[in-house]
Amino acid sequence: MRSLLLAAAGLAAAVHVCGVVLDARDLTVYGQLATLVLLAVYAATGSGGARWALVAGLAALATAVVVDAVRHRADLAWFTYGPLDRAALDAWIRQILDRQIGLSAGTLAAAACFAVAVIWLPPVRRRWLAVTGVAVAVGLVAVTAVRIWGSLDLVHEFWVPALAGLVAAAVVALAGVRGGAGRVGAAGALLFAVPVMEAVVDAAGTAESLRPLDPPGMHMSIAVSFAPSDVDYTLAGLALAVLLGVALLAVGATRGRRAV
Repeated sequence: MRSLLLAAAGLAAAVHVCGVVLDARDLTVYGQLATLVLLAVYAATGSGGARWALVAGLAALATAVVVDAVRHRADLAWFTYGPLDRAALDAWIRQILDRQIGLSAGTLAAAACFAVAVIWLPPVRRRWLAVTGVAVAVGLVAVTAVRIWGSLDLVHEFWVPALAGLVAAAVVALAGVRGGAGRVGAAGALLFAVPVMEAVVDAAGTAESLRPLDPPGMHMSIAVSFAPSDVDYTLAGLALAVLLGVALLAVGATRGRRAV
């Protein structure tokens, strides 16, 4: 039964990734939702109290997907020709940032639940796993900090994604230090954290667009669109990493004797 749930989740994840590659909104949303629901059922049918924290985290991710799909039914795009209307541009940029913050709020809640699940599991001491987990978590935070260094003065604009990134990195460290989720769970925590960190960089880039244009008179026309002209394999890889990460975390945290 649980193996079938994992197989079905894998198929749904493939649909989601295909939707991302083809820029097909319905496939993307429905594939992601189906994957998260199937993984939640998989976690709920596992053993131990940690499974309920996993279910809560998966529910938080699914809720964020639904809310985003309802609030933003089309890709955001903006075009102007002639003298730049800075107020209109800022309003458009804030729409993008608001969308990123909304998705990151769900990710933050999910990461907090995953941290609870990892802490809930009885510790299985593996020195090498603990050292690796902490080192990788610190590395993720350090690399992300370097990438957004020039935007740190604007962190108040994207603090939700930034906090989600820190909590996701903490899950990586906890998965290594606690060891209860095993190598599978630790790998899942890492796969989940990488796209979360990438979202921090994206939000910081959006916040950068709020800076005053210099010199303002040089900018007479701007045309921007979110619709990609080519297949974005990086985005597809990140989408797959999120779903594969939470799947491995669910598997590692609900396996037999560890899920007490």
